[in-house]
Amino acid sequence: MMTEAADTTMEPSAPDPRAEVWARKARHFESRVHFNKLCRLRVSEWNDERVVMHLPHAEILCNSTNGIHGGVVGALADTCGTAAALAATGADTFIATVSMNISYLAAATTDLTAVGVCVKPGKRIQVSEVSVTDAGGRLVAKATITSSLPS
Repeated sequence: MMTEAADTTMEPSAPDPRAEVWARKARHFESRVHFNKLCRLRVSEWNDERVVMHLPHAEILCNSTNGIHGGVVGALADTCGTAAALAATGADTFIATVSMNISYLAAATTDLTAVGVCVKPGKRIQVSEVSVTDAGGRLVAKATITSSLPS
């Protein structure tokens, strides 16, 4: 006697309904924040767990030794950290940096990638950690960003 095997194919999981919100926020950070646009910053990942941003090496952003200026590296870390806080809290509003502590660990002489994770997604105050690496994966900077959402 033959029996039919149960259908074990899995239905593709439904896309996360937040994906469109995340994509809209990523596009905003790329095109509506003037400094980010000037630096040609790109967002490759934005979800409630982390944000990943890329900054291409450009002479205009460099110091006299062809390394990306520390202020630009700091701005990348700050931008990625506040984006991670927005992503983790689900907020759709303005966010302000309260403080930032950054350690510069190596010269930034190539394209950069920043990975931000919100480690404390509070209702008003958030804390994010950001690692900035170069094209070879070397850690260039490590930052902690405290941000605030308006009350």
